[in-house]
Amino acid sequence: LMVLSGTQEDRRILSELLKLQEYPVEEMIGEKISTISSTLQGITGIILNNVPKSMLPTRFLQKIKEYVEAGGGLVIIGGDKSFGLGGYKN
Repeated sequence: LMVLSGTQEDRRILSELLKLQEYPVEEMIGEKISTISSTLQGITGIILNNVPKSMLPTRFLQKIKEYVEAGGGLVIIGGDKSFGLGGYKN
């Protein structure tokens, strides 16, 4: 799983739960997300954990779209930096 979390606090509980269930997790937190260049090959699912749109590179947003259209899994967890508040409106 690829888990992108807006802050260390957002990451804390989710990461622990996934690790307890023995999911292999690739994580990025906060501003480091803007450097992401993953091809998403071998990724079984993506979790956006309270991540504002502005933290995601435009090219990566397109990769996520293509990944989901090809059958990849995407979970978006809400918070004070996601959905409309995070710039995803429209």
